[in-house]
Amino acid sequence: VSYCGFLFIFPDALDNKSVSYYSDPHFKYKGKLKGENYIVGDQLKTIVYDMFKFHNRIPLNTIAHIWSRKLIERVEGDLFRPPYPDHFALNSLLLKADNWVFSKEKTYIIGVTPKSYGPSVFSEDHQKEGEDYLGIPTAEFPNYLPGGGFINNMYLWLQLLKESHPSYLQDICISRTNYVRHQVYHWISQYRHGSIDFARLLELFKFLTMKDMIGLISILWDRRSLKRIYSMLRKWRALKVDTFYHDSKPLIGISNPEELY
Repeated sequence: VSYCGFLFIFPDALDNKSVSYYSDPHFKYKGKLKGENYIVGDQLKTIVYDMFKFHNRIPLNTIAHIWSRKLIERVEGDLFRPPYPDHFALNSLLLKADNWVFSKEKTYIIGVTPKSYGPSVFSEDHQKEGEDYLGIPTAEFPNYLPGGGFINNMYLWLQLLKESHPSYLQDICISRTNYVRHQVYHWISQYRHGSIDFARLLELFKFLTMKDMIGLISILWDRRSLKRIYSMLRKWRALKVDTFYHDSKPLIGISNPEELY
């Protein structure tokens, strides 16, 4: 079962401001996953296939889902595996499940604090500190691009998922084009809110091959990418909360989730 919930960002977690933020809902399900829906096997697998395009159709946080013991026992080997054990586990279970319920009931609150790993991705130094604290090794693989740790570590757990479930994923490949697209968006986002300067931005673009650059042209006929570009241009000097936690709203005078009730 997958549920809806809320996101609460504590004061000082981002942008060094003493203002909290919230998102309702934490994650926006779309299409067949929106509302009360009962999804069966082959449809569930398409959720995993879309992960290989770096298109997340469900929240990857464990708190948003409830799994049955019967389903867990279908996964061979360890259910939780690094670098992001919950992400690997959830997608393994989606491959093995016969059915899944998506509920519109809001049952959880996810919190972001100044010590959370998420905000560390804005700075390369802070990102390394966060990965060291969590015991996550630096991601490296052929044609690796420096940048967003979430993106590079997603690449790693997608590789692990493919190796662990060959009967389901042998014909599914990680999209290099979409990987590059996400990293470039991350670089530009870092520049927008001042985490890197223009010289560093140019330096990062030098890591792209000619094939990568040609692949970026495909943005012009991808609706999701065009929406991101429009949002970026509409508010160029954005805060970190605008670029990482979309649609979050400020909460003046509220400093913790208990005060929401």
